[in-house]
Formats: sequence, structure tokens, C-alpha cells
Amino acid sequence: MVYSQEVQHMCVVKKGPNHGPAPIPEEGKWVKAKEIKDISGLTHGIGWCAPQQGTCKLTLNIKEGVIEEALVETIGCSGMTHSAAMASEILPGKTVLEALKSITAYPVPLRTLVETAERRGLSLSDEATQETLKGKAFNLSKADTLLWLSLAPNVTQGGQSYSFTDEQRTEFKNRAYKLFNEFEDEAVKPKPIYGYKGSRL
Repeated sequence: MVYSQEVQHMCVVKKGPNHGPAPIPEEGKWVKAKEIKDISGLTHGIGWCAPQQGTCKLTLNIKEGVIEEALVETIGCSGMTHSAAMASEILPGKTVLEALKSITAYPVPLRTLVETAERRGLSLSDEATQETLKGKAFNLSKADTLLWLSLAPNVTQGGQSYSFTDEQRTEFKNRAYKLFNEFEDEAVKPKPIYGYKGSRL
């Protein structure tokens, strides 16, 4: 193999310090978005058909990852009307199940999510309203899921591999216990250990 001089003088780029995601402007402040709930703001986009005889504009008002308002505007060909019809079917609020699934791309078993929701008194088919997402039951269910992810095995499913590093597993665990402490879950709080440790203390 003959390499050009440019390639021979290339250097290997390695990952530097973990500074997290770059901050993005949201409603007058800079936010490092790590989860869906970190996204807030107004956005819109326009799509058009190939012959450019019509267009469809979608405007979304998002608060903490939840679509609060949506406006679909169309002009021109019937294809844009179909686009608006499809958008109207997609845009209604997501369910509690979809909200829990959005925590990670890892294929968490449905049975695990069902057991977690039942333990916290949640119905997975209910709409994930803003009130629900801020509530104690949902956040404790989210903490349970994060704690499960910290111990989840690395798997391959449908040709796609899912694996976590030790740092990611530690982050899952820290986020879980932060939620447990924030919403005062007594079941996971560390309990004092009593016992005899010797006389030379």
C-alpha cells in the first residue's frame, strides 16, 4: 500500500476530557441537553414535494421534552395534505410507557417496565402529561429503570449491539440514587450498620 505524504503525516485524534455535550440556547439560557426532558423551546421546519408544487410547515412548542402545542400548515398539492394528516396522528402526547422507553435506546424488556410501573402505581397506557413527568411515581419509576440499566447485560439484538462502559453504568447508578434521594424513597436509603468493631477505636 502506498500512502500519500498527507496521510503519512496525519496524527491520531484521541478523545480528550469528558466535558459532556455542548450547551445549546434554550429560552434565554444555555443548556447541556443529556435527556429528552432537557429540551425546551419553539421550533419549526418546512418540507416540500419533489415538483415543488406544495409545502408543509410544522411548528412545535416543546416544554421539558413534551410537545405542548403543534401547528401544521399546508399549501399546494394533495401530498402536503397527506403529510399534515400523518403528522396529526403522530403528534398526540406520548404514553408513560413511551416516556420510560425514551430514557435509553437499550431494549429494556417490557416486563421490567410493567413491573416497575406497577410497583410505583403508574399506568403505562396513561398519557405522559407534564404533571405526570414531574410527579413522584414517574420519577421513581425512572430511577428504578436507571438502576436496572446499571446492571443490564451487554446484548446483541436484530444485528444491533447494546453495551455500556463502566463509566456509563456508574452514571446510571448516580442518576438513579439522585432521584431516589430527591423524591425520598425510603426503600433505597442506606441504613446504619450496628456491630462491635473492637476496643482499639
